[in-house]
Amino acid sequence: MPEPSLAPVEVRTATGRYRAIAGPGALADLPNWLRAAGVSGRARIVADEGAWSAHAATIEAAFGTADPKFQVTSVGGGEAQKSLGSAERLYEWLIRSGTQRGDYVVAVGGGVVGDLAGFVAATYLRGLPLVQVPTTLLAMVDSSIGGKVAVNHALGKNLIGAFHQPRLVVADTRTLQTLPAREYRSGWAEIVKIAMIADRDLFTELRACSGRLLTFADEALLGRVVRRAIELKGAIVSEDERESGRRIILNYGHTIGHALEAATDYDRYLHGEAVAIGMRGAAVIAHGRGLLSDQALDAQTELLAALGLPDHADGVKSESLLGPLSRDKKARGSAIRWVFATDIGSVTTADDVTASEVARALDAVGCT
Repeated sequence: MPEPSLAPVEVRTATGRYRAIAGPGALADLPNWLRAAGVSGRARIVADEGAWSAHAATIEAAFGTADPKFQVTSVGGGEAQKSLGSAERLYEWLIRSGTQRGDYVVAVGGGVVGDLAGFVAATYLRGLPLVQVPTTLLAMVDSSIGGKVAVNHALGKNLIGAFHQPRLVVADTRTLQTLPAREYRSGWAEIVKIAMIADRDLFTELRACSGRLLTFADEALLGRVVRRAIELKGAIVSEDERESGRRIILNYGHTIGHALEAATDYDRYLHGEAVAIGMRGAAVIAHGRGLLSDQALDAQTELLAALGLPDHADGVKSESLLGPLSRDKKARGSAIRWVFATDIGSVTTADDVTASEVARALDAVGCT
């Protein structure tokens, strides 16, 4: 039986339910979690090169003799890997390895690998079971939960994708200690985001414990915070699997964030960094509308800074963001649906944001 700290989070959607296990040492019981989830057949592991180098021994030991026929392929890191070309190479690998409908795909690594492998799992043989083994903080609390899988197009991020819920998510927080410091810090943006829109208590805990969380000083605390962030996202996803309603609030900070990533060719900012800057921009608009108090705006700014996240995109041209903003996936007709925090733990949406408000927000985050 799992320890209490590894009690699974249940995510229930219209198309099924699954467990997310988060905490230190979660990978050690991977075969047991697979059996409990009813996942069998041969594993086809798609792993980030760096993640596999760091965690291959742990994963191989976890499988042991439970799945002696599993096969592994690795992909490089970076958003450039999330392409139809990369998907095509994975399809060929699955075909040549004789992958059948009774087999399953395991994604090991960050959000790039999770999205790419998930997209391939959703479309190969009209859908294979997917197991997410996120090894970055961003993937643990965000991309591995909710079933959104996709690849990018030159004109925008995640424009080609599907909804394909995983059968299981196993997030071993000990894997985070192998991350580069910048990538680890980047992941905290999504946790600040979910706290800002849905959980004042979590936000307060982050403010009180940011130093201990950044330095891995408390393994139990980190596991608890990651689990809570997963629980919050899972609850929202359970209400709105296909982003037709409340799930839109998860895009807080992403309107400007995604545009910033696209405008800088996905190679200047990590996703969490772009989201942090986007949260600043959204908060400026909300504050200007009288929706967000001075105190809440300052609290968000201070927490992002305490976690080592940027709130400015100095030197980026405002004009370069306008094209990506116009192609925002949340747009309805010509109007973009913006997500605004109205207090710590409260949120609303709006589709009447003016060009002057956007310009003011971009100026506030350092765009020229």
